[in-house]
Amino acid sequence: MKNKRFLAQLLGISIMASTIFSSINVTVLLASTSLSNVTVENNNQVDNESSTLSESKLVISATGGKMETAGDSFQYSYLPVTGDFTATFKVAELKNTSSNSRVYLMVRNGLDATSPHLSAGIKGSSSGSYELRLPDRNSGSLSGAGLNQYIRIEKIGTTYKLYTSSSTDFSSVKAIKTYDTTTKNNTSELGNASVNVGIAVCDATATIDYFNVVDQSGNTIYNLNNDQGGGEIEATITSVAAPNAVTVYQGDTVSLPATVEATYSDGSKAQVNVTWDSVNTSTVGTKTVKGTIANFATGTSINVTVLEKAPVVTGSTIYVSPTGSDNGLGTTSSPMSISKAITSIQQGGTIYLTGGTYKLNKQLTIAETNSGTASKMNNLVALNGAEVILDFSAQAYGEPSTNERGIQLDGSYWYIKGITVQGAADNGFFVSGKNNKLELCVARANRDTGIQISRRNSSLSSMKDWPANNLILNCTSYNNSDPATGENADGFAAKLTCGEGNVFDGCIAYNNVDDGWDLYAKTETGPIGSVTIKNCIAFRNGATTDGHFTANSDGNGFKLGGSGIAVPHRIENSIAFENKNHGFTDNSNPGTITLKNCTSINNSLDNGGKSNFDFARDKSKSNNVLINCISFSEGKVASDKYIGKAENCVFYGGGKWYEFTTLASANSTLSDLRGTQITGPTASDFATLTAPAIGTDFHTLWRNSDGSINMGNVFKIASNSTFANRNLGANLSK
Repeated sequence: MKNKRFLAQLLGISIMASTIFSSINVTVLLASTSLSNVTVENNNQVDNESSTLSESKLVISATGGKMETAGDSFQYSYLPVTGDFTATFKVAELKNTSSNSRVYLMVRNGLDATSPHLSAGIKGSSSGSYELRLPDRNSGSLSGAGLNQYIRIEKIGTTYKLYTSSSTDFSSVKAIKTYDTTTKNNTSELGNASVNVGIAVCDATATIDYFNVVDQSGNTIYNLNNDQGGGEIEATITSVAAPNAVTVYQGDTVSLPATVEATYSDGSKAQVNVTWDSVNTSTVGTKTVKGTIANFATGTSINVTVLEKAPVVTGSTIYVSPTGSDNGLGTTSSPMSISKAITSIQQGGTIYLTGGTYKLNKQLTIAETNSGTASKMNNLVALNGAEVILDFSAQAYGEPSTNERGIQLDGSYWYIKGITVQGAADNGFFVSGKNNKLELCVARANRDTGIQISRRNSSLSSMKDWPANNLILNCTSYNNSDPATGENADGFAAKLTCGEGNVFDGCIAYNNVDDGWDLYAKTETGPIGSVTIKNCIAFRNGATTDGHFTANSDGNGFKLGGSGIAVPHRIENSIAFENKNHGFTDNSNPGTITLKNCTSINNSLDNGGKSNFDFARDKSKSNNVLINCISFSEGKVASDKYIGKAENCVFYGGGKWYEFTTLASANSTLSDLRGTQITGPTASDFATLTAPAIGTDFHTLWRNSDGSINMGNVFKIASNSTFANRNLGANLSK
């Protein structure tokens, strides 16, 4: 099979010296008067691929390929288009077809096999069809589409419309399909400034005799009739990104960015130099400073705010309060604002937060350069255990990828204790530094995951630059819910891009709209570091305390992977109960996950179709270790699933119970490896199965004075049970 191969055919003109590499393909960008050509492959090989242009007809051939949920495989001739556009094409002839054949007018955000796309055209030999992945994959018939019919995709903002017509006159034609941000298939997935527009073919030979792309003003971006080859066209700057405003103190020298990002007429982006006018910082106020850019007459500008000279903080201790100001001295009688204190603290110093609610509308960022050391950690702590609430409810909620967080900890060697963060537009706490410690903190009612560990910037592609060796100790996260989808806001997460050595100890996650814990990994960024979870509880996840959830809300207690990527996570002395779906799940992680002394009770509350333990998604690779684990449900629940080794465990399977006493091979899919059938546990084998009602302050009720968890007798095995004195399950009753 041609795996991750490179293919670039020049459709009549020379190459612009620019290449783009991705995980499944490599392509060459051409001058904007012609098309680029690439083979995208996933699980279905594409052979005999070619794209030829002759006498204003484009012939694209591909043997094999298929559009499917796991990923698309096809031949693609395309060009990058910036802004709104209207694209129209017509298929004159279609040969060598099969049931997998497709010839589509395709708008695609990227060139990966799973990139978001919206497509319309022909499937098989003549049937009109559309397909999309935004991010859900969907497909259906497209009325009026077929050979020698004009098919159109129109983009206005993030709204896309599909049309068909028997001629190039679409003036009286109504849209057949409309997709926008209010639909389930959210077209914000195709919201990039530049998208790829072109023609995709799989398992067929297609002749296209009309392909035209115009911008929102009707100006031609591409016309097949004009693509006869020629020289390169020099791209020109069409716009530049607005630089962030700068703040400086009176009399200080201002430092302005040397470059800004420019967007060119061919859709490409690059940094360009800026020459700024002089800035007078002797007077207080906001000034607009103009910048000159070569070959771009419009230029740019930046706002510079000059503040009165700030007081100098010389001590290593700063006091802040809800009414503190930037001009405060950082004393108890003249407290400083929390934002100013964070940028003013000396290495190894302590910021004390006096009690009260801090009303904040901007993210608090602890910069990467603002770090302590192993022997001199920086500290941000509640004064004398006072109740400190950082309320970010005033933050605006917009595009999820750009929403502000509560506290973003990019620095390293910070100790944060006793702080509640609520209402943030994104994560409550976002930890991207190393060797940090959060203790007795609460994240609640934030609009994404409560406490998350991930990289701070997508440019950090190496695991060595990802957050590592962070300890989240005795923290609680609940009622977090993302308005956009209801499937992203977990209690705790170490996912996508985190390094080794991150630990959650003594933490409680409940009533989060998605999962209690999420250790998701994805193909684009690869494996994450191994995470340890111990002495933790996940319960009633999948809906908030007021019953809010969406169809997308997963509701697992501990979700320990994703995308079939192997990572050897470890979870010890932890409990999952009353979650919407699984209690503990590998979520397709084929790595060796170790579970020791774990209790999973009364999960799968949605419909009984999920299990307490789910560790056999990959029947050929799963190889987990389960020790001292026990499963029980009073209601309907699916059979436990496990592949690997088990010791001193009790599992449920199809109305029967199985146990392992000594370490042995275990496989719930094979009758001889399910364990020894026994008389299973009943409710009387537990001291009590009744947990406190929804609305209880579990952070207060279930913690000892040192912050460790104490559930009392809830889910504790009764002393007179036949399962007592066997070290089965978790012990969180100390």
